[in-house]
Amino acid sequence: VVFVPAGMVLHDPAGLADPVMFRRADIAGLGPAPADVADDALDLTQGSFGLALQLEATEASEVAPRSTKRTAEVEVVETRHLLFTPTRPGAVLAEAERRRIAVG
Repeated sequence: VVFVPAGMVLHDPAGLADPVMFRRADIAGLGPAPADVADDALDLTQGSFGLALQLEATEASEVAPRSTKRTAEVEVVETRHLLFTPTRPGAVLAEAERRRIAVG
């Protein structure tokens, strides 16, 4: 996660073909992933240990996750819910709150 003045960027070369920018106004909420994750949630955790966070966008965003298959094709998907596992989830949530991103 990279925080920028306009919002935040998810940048994970292992999980995403391209970084994804989310403007502050487009983020409905950011917080610990609930046990009953939305059906359309895109799981970018790759089985990582630790607290998974869920970003909920106000509208569907186009995201290009890396394929687990050995292919050069990238499939772009639209989703409102993204799951990711930062190394320091508490620090991410604290910084998001400091930057007026809805945390909860």
